[in-house]
Amino acid sequence: MNKLFSARIASAILLLLLISSASFAADMRTTLKRGIFSKQLVVKATSNGGLWANSLKLSITNTSDKNMSVTVDPGLIFVPDDTLYQNLVTLGSETLAIAPSATIDINLHAYCGKSYAFGPKKNLNYKFWKQGDSVMVKTLGYIKTNQVGNSLAQSAVWMFTNGHCLSTVYDHKEPAASENLIKYIAELKKYKIPEVFTELAQNNRPDQPAILENGATKLFVPIKWKNENVRHMRVTILKENGDIYRKIDGHEEINKDGHTVWVEFNSVNDRKGNYFIELKDESSRVWARKQVTIGYDPCSMSL
Repeated sequence: MNKLFSARIASAILLLLLISSASFAADMRTTLKRGIFSKQLVVKATSNGGLWANSLKLSITNTSDKNMSVTVDPGLIFVPDDTLYQNLVTLGSETLAIAPSATIDINLHAYCGKSYAFGPKKNLNYKFWKQGDSVMVKTLGYIKTNQVGNSLAQSAVWMFTNGHCLSTVYDHKEPAASENLIKYIAELKKYKIPEVFTELAQNNRPDQPAILENGATKLFVPIKWKNENVRHMRVTILKENGDIYRKIDGHEEINKDGHTVWVEFNSVNDRKGNYFIELKDESSRVWARKQVTIGYDPCSMSL
């Protein structure tokens, strides 16, 4: 008898939960941005310290009389009370359920939105400012879908928030992902795809600059040729006067599209000036030649 009674109670509880869930789902669906503008959602934002995973804490209150399903928009920009610190930009797509008059806390993945500022320390107060433009929103969707790494994603966000050039959307640890992301953004913005990529020295520690002032700016130049070129190929860096600066051995990638050698320059070790990269075969025929300028603004350096 007790077992039968317990089973009935469990079934009743399950039915109530299902009814409650169905009712909740039917009430209202919205985005965080719409909820803020309609004043159905009140948001308190604070930093958890640092960047990226779980770096932005939101306490969201549902002021309406409806159960709400809220999706966090990509590219929402939150600004700190203390403007010495970085803005935070949401990756987005998180969904949460909030009952009437209830408050829910959620930690969000967020990127730096002010490259010249300091990394946020814990418990800084933030407020919602605006959403980025449509290309930034689409790019963040691409980053989420394709699981782009944090450093590469961060460099893309700075292109939109701080006017960094397309060539700085690069992480040497993810060369293929970098090229694919650059192609995606270039298509959206009708930009020319750069031939030289710049990697800035990032820093995501609290109370420190987002870009290390004394860190090396690195340039990466892909030298490519097709598989049908069976000759032995050599890559050489020349000074502006034609003297050999460095010979590149190794660093060759081979796939179905052909061969690629990545040539790296470093703003600390390589002197300021113009260099030329040549791809030659064993008969000294030049198959490719690229000019690289070292020691200037990253966008100028990658022209």
